[in-house]
Amino acid sequence: MTPITVPVSSAAQLSSALSNASPGHVIEIAAGNYRGPFTISRSGTADNPILLRGAGSALVVIDAGGASYGLTVAGSHVFVEGLTVSGSDWGMRLSGQENLVVRQVRITDVNKGIDGRNGSHRNYTICDNVLQGRFAWPNISASTWDQEGIVVTGQGHVVCHNTLSGFGDALGISQNTTLPNAAIDFFGNEVLWTGDDGFEIDYGHRNIRVFDNRVTNSGMGVSVQPVWGGPIYILRNVFVNQAHSPYKFNNDPTG
Repeated sequence: MTPITVPVSSAAQLSSALSNASPGHVIEIAAGNYRGPFTISRSGTADNPILLRGAGSALVVIDAGGASYGLTVAGSHVFVEGLTVSGSDWGMRLSGQENLVVRQVRITDVNKGIDGRNGSHRNYTICDNVLQGRFAWPNISASTWDQEGIVVTGQGHVVCHNTLSGFGDALGISQNTTLPNAAIDFFGNEVLWTGDDGFEIDYGHRNIRVFDNRVTNSGMGVSVQPVWGGPIYILRNVFVNQAHSPYKFNNDPTG
């Protein structure tokens, strides 16, 4: 199928394009500010995903105006790239069933970054993004503990080469929903500062890998309280200037 380009240059056009998106649509967002929030509930297919493409994260800004989520992706087989989301509680919510991609996106002026929890999620790719929260170092108080940068649940996810600052738990997983947390990779990520854990791998089941990351200025490096069964792999990471310790082994983790 030949991709179908859908150009948009206003918030109204963007809302319409998202509401009417079909497999193979490439929604091209022109440079400018777009007052949100926005939601895409339509799904592409494995062969013909829907692509939401901004002209560049320095050029396309979704101003969420204080909403709970700036951009919600509720469909499957959807790609988002080349834009900024700003001014919301959470930057993005990913609730589609499978095969979502977020790349080259900037999320700024938020309390929390990308929410990929809740549901039987499979095969998310969240890579090459910049996320900037509102919490300054060295705030390691309890006020930061639930302020997550990137959090996912489910199976088959890749979270790589992101740069994060200003959250509580910068990257990690959360309590299981329909699927046990398994086969999730976190690699090549840079955490500049965060109030609690660089990586929160609590509630992991098996084959979760945290490798080749760097965490500077955090309460803890990696939390595994607990993991159930394993194996969980934590290797070749660099932890610098942790307020408490590099590793948090509480609640009898196994594996």
